[in-house]
Amino acid sequence: MDQKNKKLQLPTFIMPHYCDKEIYIHCMKQAVEGIQKQSDNEFNLLIIDDNSPQSFAKDLLKKMRKEDSRIHIIFLHKNHGAGYCRNMGIKWAEKHEAPFVLFNDSDDISHPKRLEVTKGIFHDGGFGLLYSTYIPIDEEGKRWDIDKLPSDICEALELHKNSPPQGENAWVETALKYGYVNLTSSTSIATKLAIKYLSPITRVSEDTHTWYRIMASTDKVIYNNSIPSMYRMPKNSEMGIAAKDRYGKNYYNEKIKIDLNGFRKAIEIAKNRNKIKPEMEDALIYLFCKRLSDELSRHGFDRYLSIEKEVYATSIEKQ
Repeated sequence: MDQKNKKLQLPTFIMPHYCDKEIYIHCMKQAVEGIQKQSDNEFNLLIIDDNSPQSFAKDLLKKMRKEDSRIHIIFLHKNHGAGYCRNMGIKWAEKHEAPFVLFNDSDDISHPKRLEVTKGIFHDGGFGLLYSTYIPIDEEGKRWDIDKLPSDICEALELHKNSPPQGENAWVETALKYGYVNLTSSTSIATKLAIKYLSPITRVSEDTHTWYRIMASTDKVIYNNSIPSMYRMPKNSEMGIAAKDRYGKNYYNEKIKIDLNGFRKAIEIAKNRNKIKPEMEDALIYLFCKRLSDELSRHGFDRYLSIEKEVYATSIEKQ
């Protein structure tokens, strides 16, 4: 095998990128530098630019690629969303025989030993999905005060300190108790699983849908708290607004549909693997809808979609 092809058979960081404001640039630089500073320098970084409207962002990406041969760029000519970009990155990684992929959003920062630790776990028995905890930071890279964090973030971080879901039942515990447990930028997946369970093409909750299916497909869901990622949570309104604020009530309508669909598919995967019995399905869906309904209530929607309607809609869709 020639040296060029050998260089491509490496773990691959996948980074969707979109820049419509200059303020995003320094965050992207920090994200890339965090990968370049890995203690293990044998990797590829694939950045998928999602048709950024700012030409200076694209020029910077080209400059980075020229200066570092480990950086590869795909420029899209239409905006598709982060899920589509990650799918494209996974397909690229599979084509180049990457053993696993490490997701890293363009404003988050990987722990400097993330690759080293992940590679060690991969070679020592492997993993299907590996995740770690995270440290919330603002747009300047300063850590958030713990008492100022949103309650759902505090709950997730507290879970990471105690008993985060692992193993063959991680998907059930995650879906029925918490909704989500793993930050995308602290998640790594074996390429053979990632390519099999690509993200749905939606701009809401596509990662949750994906994690449910991948977790249900493997007994090797592993948590490791030694490589926390830095999770960007801007305080500056110029950095944009979250999807749930952008879509309002429609966000939760879409989230219900996507999350429930992902959970249903996870059930089918688990049944095919003989991990659950078919007669358990209705009870699992009921419990999932109850947890989701409670989550909506906490966000001020006061159960505007009833559990009974969701279960009924699910049963109709399956027929």
